[in-house]
Amino acid sequence: MKYVVIIGDGMADFPIPELGNKTCLQYASTPNMD
Repeated sequence: MKYVVIIGDGMADFPIPELGNKTCLQYASTPNMD
């Protein structure tokens, strides 16, 4: 068996002014994670 493990470390980090003061996770389009 093979596995892929994705660790989203830092995705809920600090707000970024260039992204409208949103974090990377808030700004990203994540329809499969909602």
